[in-house]
Amino acid sequence: MGLAQRAVKGGLYLTVNYFTLFILGFVSNIILARLLRPEHYGIFALGLFFFDIVQRIRLFGFKSALIHKKEPSPEEISTHFLLHLIFSAVVILLCLLVSPLISIKYDRAIVEVFLVLALICLFDNEGLGATPSALLEKELRYREFSLINFFWHSSSRRLRL
Repeated sequence: MGLAQRAVKGGLYLTVNYFTLFILGFVSNIILARLLRPEHYGIFALGLFFFDIVQRIRLFGFKSALIHKKEPSPEEISTHFLLHLIFSAVVILLCLLVSPLISIKYDRAIVEVFLVLALICLFDNEGLGATPSALLEKELRYREFSLINFFWHSSSRRLRL
C-alpha cells in the first residue's frame, strides 16, 4: 500500500476515532449529569476545569519533535519518554501545590477530584503513553493508535461514572 493510501486510511481512522470519542464524551456527560445531583456535577466540572488549566504544561510539542525526527535513536526515544514522565510528575506536583489555594475558596471535594485527575493524567497519551503513541503516529499506524486511544478514553469515562 502506498504512502498516500496509508495517509488517507489513517486520516479516516483518526476522524472516526475523534467523532466517536466526542459522542462518547457527550453521552457520558449526560449520564453523569443525570446520575449526580447538580452540586456534585458542579464539583466534578470545577475539578476538571482546574485540572485542564494545570495540565497544559505537558503540551510542549515533544511528541511532534519525535514524530518528525527521521530515524530517532533509542537514546532519543528514552529521552522523550523521560521528558513526558517528568512533565507529568510536574503537573502532579503543581496540582498538589495549588490544591490548598483551591480549597480556600472551594469545597474540599473539588480538590479531591482535581488530584485524582492529576494522578490519572500520568497514564494518558500525553503522559507515559506519549512515546508509544508518537511512534505509532510516526509509522502511520493510525488504526492501532485509534484503538488504543478509544479504549483509554472509554475506560477512563467508565471510571468517571
